[in-house]
Amino acid sequence: MKDIILAVLAVIVCIQVVWTVRVLRQMRFWCRQILENEPDSNQRLRTEIRGRTFRKFCIAVNERLETCQKAQVEAERADRELKYTISSVSHDIRTPLTGACGYLEILAAQVEAEPEAQEAAEQKRKYISIIRRRLEELEHLLDELFLYTTLSQEEYIPECGPVHLYPVLCEVLAGNYLQIQESGITPEIFFEQENICVQADEEAVSRIFQNLLQNALRYGCGELYLVQKGGTVSFRNRVREPQKLEPERLFERFYRADTARRKNGSGLGLSIVRQLTEKMDGSVSANLEGEMLTIEVCFRI
Repeated sequence: MKDIILAVLAVIVCIQVVWTVRVLRQMRFWCRQILENEPDSNQRLRTEIRGRTFRKFCIAVNERLETCQKAQVEAERADRELKYTISSVSHDIRTPLTGACGYLEILAAQVEAEPEAQEAAEQKRKYISIIRRRLEELEHLLDELFLYTTLSQEEYIPECGPVHLYPVLCEVLAGNYLQIQESGITPEIFFEQENICVQADEEAVSRIFQNLLQNALRYGCGELYLVQKGGTVSFRNRVREPQKLEPERLFERFYRADTARRKNGSGLGLSIVRQLTEKMDGSVSANLEGEMLTIEVCFRI
């Protein structure tokens, strides 16, 4: 009798061991399948073990995978439609904007040609100057939107080649001379190698420097330090309200620390910097120490 009990127990233990091994093998298979499947894969979980619990588990997981896949497809479709809409709107607005700028110049010429009281002429010149500035801001915003949507397309690939950083930076600084003077910020350049050459697209590098400079002029104060070490160029300056700044979010599209929008800007400048840099196999980062904000752009040498 004792031998029979031991034999039965041995059989039960063996059955339990075999069952446990099958369950573990099935779970490893599921883990491998979930980890190795592409996000858009239509492959679903299946079970080799019969049983209501395992079937219910597979059905529940497959339904969740189906829901997530549909949500991802919908998000991608919505993102494509948004980019297309922004691109179309930017293009459609450009034509009437160009016409408005043309009529404004005609009006300005008429004001200069017509004899009238000095005070009235000055008032008209003031309004024309304000309108011109607002139109320029709108044109700049449209350019940013159009460029951002272009960079968001996977098909966009910059034509990289040897580019000397120092002449490009000097050209950008010269082109913004009046704005630099008005801001009261003094750029100080420290280049270890003025003849440094990187693999990049010259127009993209110019746009990166332009956006970083505009960001510093708009939100910074005091000195602006432009430092080059190897393939890295840093823009370092003091910011007015560091407590409102989130460095890890600076490169998000439409992010603005100035939530009240007292400053003009689209919120796309630094996002465009990141996209252009990454398209050229580079990287960009931001770091805040006290009141000093440092943005580093690393180019491929």
